[in-house]
Amino acid sequence: MSTQEELDALKKQAVDLYAVATVHATEMELAAVRANMLKEKASILSKSVSDFTLPEVVLPPEPTPSGNKLKWAPPTLSDPVLVTLPTSGGTVNLPAGKDVILRCSAPISAGTVILRGAARHVVMIGGEWDIAQGGRGDNACINVGGGTRTDCPTGIFHAEGVLFRGGGLNEAFDLRCPSTIVQLQNCRIERLVGGSNQGHGDIIQPTSGFKELRVDRMTGGSDYQGLFLRVAYNTPGGPITLRRINLKATAIGVAKLYSFWCEESEAVENTGGTYNTGIIKAEDIWVSAGTTGKSPASLVTMAYPGVTANAPTVSGNKLRWPNKPNRFRTLNGFASGFILAGEPPEGSFVPVGVAGIHYQSPGYEV
Repeated sequence: MSTQEELDALKKQAVDLYAVATVHATEMELAAVRANMLKEKASILSKSVSDFTLPEVVLPPEPTPSGNKLKWAPPTLSDPVLVTLPTSGGTVNLPAGKDVILRCSAPISAGTVILRGAARHVVMIGGEWDIAQGGRGDNACINVGGGTRTDCPTGIFHAEGVLFRGGGLNEAFDLRCPSTIVQLQNCRIERLVGGSNQGHGDIIQPTSGFKELRVDRMTGGSDYQGLFLRVAYNTPGGPITLRRINLKATAIGVAKLYSFWCEESEAVENTGGTYNTGIIKAEDIWVSAGTTGKSPASLVTMAYPGVTANAPTVSGNKLRWPNKPNRFRTLNGFASGFILAGEPPEGSFVPVGVAGIHYQSPGYEV
C-alpha cells in the first residue's frame, strides 16, 4: 500500500469515528435534555403534591357480630360449590355428593325455595325472605329436601342468620330430609300468617322428618302455630335440641294457638300410622301471648298437647308435661323439661338488625 492510500484509509476511519462520536454526542445531549425535563417535572410534581392535601379515605367499619356465641359451628366444607338462590323462589337442584354454600344476594320476594338432591353438607349464613302481604300461598319459605332419604343432604344443613319478614309469610322451614342433621341458629321470623283452613304458620315443620334437629337462638312469631315438632306418619323423627328460643303469638281473637307443639297427636287422630316425635331436650324456651291479649295462665292452651290427658301443667311461669317426662327433657337429659311463659329477661334472642343478608356470625362454642 502506498503512503497516499494509507492516508486515505486513515482519513476514512477518522471520518467514520467522527460520525460515530457525533451520533453518540447527540444521543447524550438528547438524554441530558430528557433528564433535565424529567427533573423539572419531578420538581413541579413534588411541589404540587406538597401543596395538595388528599381527602382522607374512611372505610366503613366491619359489622360487629351480635349476641353470644352459638352452640354449633357449620361443618367443614371440602371444595364447596357456590349456589345463588333465586329471588323469585323455585327448585334448586343440589349437586350429589358435593358440599354447597347457599348465597342469598338479594331478598327473596316470592315463591318457595325447594332444595332437592343428595348433596353432602349445605351451609347458608345470612339470608332474607321478604314476602309482601298476599304474596304467597300455602307453602314454606324454604323446603329442605324432597321427602326421601336419597333426595336431601346426607350431612349437615346449616342455616344461620336468616330473616323472614314482610307480612305475607305462611311458613318458614319445612324439613323433608330424613337423612339430614339440621342446624338452625340466629334466625328471626317476624310473623307467619296461618290458620286452621290454610297453612298453619309453622316456624319449623318436619313434614318428612330429619336425622337430628338442633336450634339455638331463634325468635319467631305466628298467628297459629310456632314450633310444630310432630313428625308425619311413619317418618323417622330424630333427637331434637332446642336452646334460647322465644316465640310470640301474633294473632288477635283466635281460639286455638299452638306456639309450641311438642308431642304426637292423640290416638283418635293417629289412624293408619305412627307419629314419631324424637326426644326433645330444651333450655331457655319462652312463649309469650304477644298481641293476643292472653294471660300467662292461659298459655297452657298455647302448647300441645294442651287440652287432653297429656296436657301440661302451669306452676308460676313454667309449663311442664308431667305425663310425658321422658319425651321432653332438660339439656342434661335427666329432669322433666319445661317452657317458660313470657319474654326472656334480656329481650328477644334474635333482635331486629341481627339476621339478614348482611349478617355477621358471633362465633361458636365448639
